[in-house]
Amino acid sequence: MKNEVSLMVNGQPISLDGFVKELIDGTVGGILTALEGVNEINDMDLQINGGEVSVAVNGTEVPINSFVSTTIKNTVIGMISSFKGVSQVNTVRILIKR
Repeated sequence: MKNEVSLMVNGQPISLDGFVKELIDGTVGGILTALEGVNEINDMDLQINGGEVSVAVNGTEVPINSFVSTTIKNTVIGMISSFKGVSQVNTVRILIKR
């Protein structure tokens, strides 16, 4: 079974092809597995709202410090800002189910 990946930017769903889904899953999943306390990831919910970043893995909020928050925000916004249909990025929500 393929992973389910959904992306919303500024409250609007963004259509994703297979490559982009794998790119998002690999990038976000890679970052999150590096966090202390994160082991196997079955599902993840990443939200960016302005300068605020929240991460939940397997239904549990993952505490992140300022450095990690900034790194996640800059990586995700840098990646998705080049996607078709995305111009300005104010809010982001990425949901992944494995």
